[in-house]
Amino acid sequence: MLTLFVLFAACATDSADETGVAPEADTDTDTDTDTDTDTDTDTDTDTDTGTDTGVCVASTETCNGLDDDCDGAADEAGSVGESPFFADADADSFGDPSAAMSACVAPSGYVTNDEDCDDTRPAVHPGQVEIGSDGLDNDCDASTLVAMHVYDAFSSATNPFGDWTFGYATATDGAGFTVYTDHADFDGSVDFWYAPSVEGARVYRNHTTAAWTYSSTTFSPESIVLHPGAAGEYSVVRWTAPVSTHCQVDGSFTASDSTTTAVGVYADGALVSGGEVTGAGTSVPVSGTFAVGAGENVDVMVGPNGQYYFDSTEFDGTLACD
Repeated sequence: MLTLFVLFAACATDSADETGVAPEADTDTDTDTDTDTDTDTDTDTDTDTGTDTGVCVASTETCNGLDDDCDGAADEAGSVGESPFFADADADSFGDPSAAMSACVAPSGYVTNDEDCDDTRPAVHPGQVEIGSDGLDNDCDASTLVAMHVYDAFSSATNPFGDWTFGYATATDGAGFTVYTDHADFDGSVDFWYAPSVEGARVYRNHTTAAWTYSSTTFSPESIVLHPGAAGEYSVVRWTAPVSTHCQVDGSFTASDSTTTAVGVYADGALVSGGEVTGAGTSVPVSGTFAVGAGENVDVMVGPNGQYYFDSTEFDGTLACD
């Protein structure tokens, strides 16, 4: 009973002071409890600094998923914290550096990178294999394939010659590769590199514009002809990549005699394209694209297929690398 009386007295006292003037009404919307029990006029000047529910206070629009500037839209153009995006018209996941825009999130048809060099061709973008026959920069490295004809790799003065080396190997993975050390010439028309200790293994070049025949073997004009060794050695024309690159080989192996040989083009020991030449007049076309690392080899190889007699095999082809 005593407690209830004290509370009532306090409320009664707060209704008017001793002069008979009603105290100032408290319009503060905060939830503080006024514990002032004196009889002076209530002059509470507290200010509510909180945010009222449902009321938008305008501020700078920022990429945060909220409508910061109270205009009814969130993260619209011009928001603070936007990122660049690039149009991907060909939908290859690589963007056009000349078609950029900024936004909080990627618009439809845009990506975060600007690495495409041709946004009209889905097959042109970084990581693609360079194709020598189309004249395009397929992998966007600012270069196209440069074709090298194997005939032009032959030097009568030195071996190796630039990035090219002529020699022999004991397996298609290039095992036991040995450089031919000696050079000789047939009648001023055909010259060749060989190793005196390896019977039969040769790389020949007809450096004239006319066909040249020796015994049963015919060398086409301006041609490269490989012959395997008597002990199963592969005769090899090798190109060593000076840098990591993408390449394409196109050409053919053709019998220069009553030839039966195993032929192929290998990139770092892996077959790119090849087959078997099975007699006079037969041919094996080769074509393929591949990547090689710096210091890795591309080998044009001719090996025996049963026996090595009369096995001269012409290779007419190009290697194109970017």
